[in-house]
Amino acid sequence: MADGLPLMIWVHDAQGNLQFVNRTYCEFFDVTPEQVAGLYWQPLVHPDDVEAYASEFSACVRDRRAFHAEVRVRRFDGEWRWLKSSAELRFSASGEFLGMVGGSPDLTDRKSATNELEQLASGLSEADRRKNEFRATLAHELQNPLAPIRNGLPILRMAHQPDLVANVVAMMDRQLGHLVNLVDDLLDVSRVRTGKVTIRAELMTVQEAVGAAVEACRPLIDEKSHTLEVDLPAEALAVTGDKTRLMQVVANLLTYAANYCEPGGRIRITAVRKGGEAVIRVSDTGLGIAPDLLPTLWDLFTRRPSFQPHGKQSTRHTNRDIIKIVGARAACSLHMTSCRPPIPIVHRLPLQFLLGLTLVAASRPPSPKQSEIAHKAVFILLDGIPADVIERVPTPVLDEIAAAGGYTRAYVGGERGGPTETPTISAPGYMSLLTATWANKHNVRGNSNQSPNYAYWNIFRIVETVDPSRRTALFSTWLDNRTVLVGEGRPDAGVFTLDHAVDGFERDTVAFPHDPKSQYIRAIDERVSTEAAAHIATKGPDLSWVYLQHTDDMGHAHGDSEAFFDAVRQADARVGRIWEAVKQRQLLGENWMIVVTTDHGRDELTGKGHGRQSTRERTTWIVTNQPRLDARFTNGTPAIVDIAPSILQHMRIAVPAEVAQNMDGVSFLGSGSSGKRQ
Repeated sequence: MADGLPLMIWVHDAQGNLQFVNRTYCEFFDVTPEQVAGLYWQPLVHPDDVEAYASEFSACVRDRRAFHAEVRVRRFDGEWRWLKSSAELRFSASGEFLGMVGGSPDLTDRKSATNELEQLASGLSEADRRKNEFRATLAHELQNPLAPIRNGLPILRMAHQPDLVANVVAMMDRQLGHLVNLVDDLLDVSRVRTGKVTIRAELMTVQEAVGAAVEACRPLIDEKSHTLEVDLPAEALAVTGDKTRLMQVVANLLTYAANYCEPGGRIRITAVRKGGEAVIRVSDTGLGIAPDLLPTLWDLFTRRPSFQPHGKQSTRHTNRDIIKIVGARAACSLHMTSCRPPIPIVHRLPLQFLLGLTLVAASRPPSPKQSEIAHKAVFILLDGIPADVIERVPTPVLDEIAAAGGYTRAYVGGERGGPTETPTISAPGYMSLLTATWANKHNVRGNSNQSPNYAYWNIFRIVETVDPSRRTALFSTWLDNRTVLVGEGRPDAGVFTLDHAVDGFERDTVAFPHDPKSQYIRAIDERVSTEAAAHIATKGPDLSWVYLQHTDDMGHAHGDSEAFFDAVRQADARVGRIWEAVKQRQLLGENWMIVVTTDHGRDELTGKGHGRQSTRERTTWIVTNQPRLDARFTNGTPAIVDIAPSILQHMRIAVPAEVAQNMDGVSFLGSGSSGKRQ
């Protein structure tokens, strides 16, 4: 009778060993009763849940009490599902305890619905908070250009000197321009809703931005009888950025210094070139700051009980968001332990275009010879997006990359029914990309209990071995991508170390508290993509891997739905950060290859699962900026194993012959090859 029920039924003996499972149970996990007998059911439970779940069950068996628990388990297709397990005691006719009989309904969909409602409420609250914060920030910023305009009007009324009038009119015109830009932002309803500000990049000099800031703050500085020293170099520090925003940052620091200095204080602002950066420094003789307050110094509208400004109370708004907008890196240092030290506040402005929001060199370096050009690459893996979805959902960033090079459908899974057949699951897909081999060689067939065959070298090992001077980087949610799949530091994997790694966030439950709806994964993807873009922009590593997971989580939870499609659009925006960083590295004379792809498709029925060999689960896609593409690429027949050989060819890496002959993939670039298609 139990076999005919749609509910998973299971029976344990008096020692807690599993004795019976019904057909529904076996179909859900794709197991046989013999495979889960005894305690062998435990590997089906999520690693974070298994210890507590098994411990509670054992305690219930020991104490002869009913069992109730919610737990995450891995379904046959690799998707994590929530079950609500309940079990009652079994006794013989004579009263002897026989064990437990229980059932486990799937409550994933119900949890998702509940979480969606909670997220909707949270989203509405966050949107309202952003709107209010945005309005308050812009309203405060409007004060800067208004002050010199107000002070210029009396001069115009009294002046009879043409030169003086011309100077005042020019000043008022500049400040009105800043004011117009601010009002434009305030009236842009879409920006208000998202808390974003429009960036207007233009060529300028640091001297212009500092001059405009000094001009805006001069009335306040004079009112408080401060002495202002301005020390700017004769050399024009040419940069590109949003002049209004940069002026605001510097003006806010000058305003901050003026308000926290006693009347008659001294304020100094300097700008110098240091290597590839322009450094603007603001210091004053005002109040100091305790070291423990440094971490929150840049928080929006921070007020310090120990910081009492002289004169009218003001709210500082030189916060992290504004600093990000101008592309500056903020630092603050204390030079004395006294309670009243000078406070130098430094903004470092890179003389190169970073993240599309920062400052770039006005002139490009001389073009090097082709043989001297650095050939670098970054590959980005967006988890679990089938080709039909990437073609249906608007992805402007991927479109821009493809316009520079190309887009093609591709495939994963090896030869269907053949010796190279590989599960359409995440980790096997990563490993096929990394090693240019299928699972019959690299030996990764699931997302857990992995035992990679390191005899088949991955792309990082090849680069680190052939040319140790090349710098490598990895950005990922999961620590295992580096320590297990790449095999960093393992003797059997080559004992190499990546130069830079940002990963392991799944273990940081403080910064990223886990929630059933996987919003923490979205937050991790934001962190990963931001860190990757910043590192590529500033350091320019030769080879980087960026892994973003949120799309697969949304696919598992919602299938082919607007929630999944929205996750794809978000992923495209995250790729945009990295693409902007790549473009700016190219301005420095470097030759970059960017490859964006996925590790598997999704099932054809709902889009929630994957792992089998259906056409949709096997059909993926590749986007690259490289224009020299062979006929296989343009005809839509490359495989995921072809990506690493293509990158190695672009990077001019001479793959050792014994390594190349074991590769299943070949380069899809227009000439030459690494590896041999098998």
